[in-house]
Amino acid sequence: MPGSSAFAGEFMILAGTLQRGWGWALAGLVAIVLAAMYMLRLVSALLHREVGEAVSKKAPDVLLPELCVIGALLGCMLALSIWPAAVSKNSFACLEPAATSGRVTAQVGLACVPGTSTTTTTTGTAK
Repeated sequence: MPGSSAFAGEFMILAGTLQRGWGWALAGLVAIVLAAMYMLRLVSALLHREVGEAVSKKAPDVLLPELCVIGALLGCMLALSIWPAAVSKNSFACLEPAATSGRVTAQVGLACVPGTSTTTTTTGTAK
């Protein structure tokens, strides 16, 4: 929805992606347009359709197993919003040098490679 914070975020992401390459920006634009089309169809189907004969008046909207899954996901989301370090402290642990051994783990892509060390030579370059 233009004017919303999500729209501003999508615009900023696309602007940054365009600086990286127009192909990635085009792929992102197509994904955003398809997602908007899907959401508009979903809202239209939910709000503007009559309930058919196949659905009884007593039919529950959410069953107990579905409610349990939703409750567990909401609990995880609430716990991570209160204590995000539960996940992030392990995610970025490879970026901090080991205090005792002097050895540093290097991050290669999304994986950490342990045991790489950086030593400075007399010329100031790292080996």
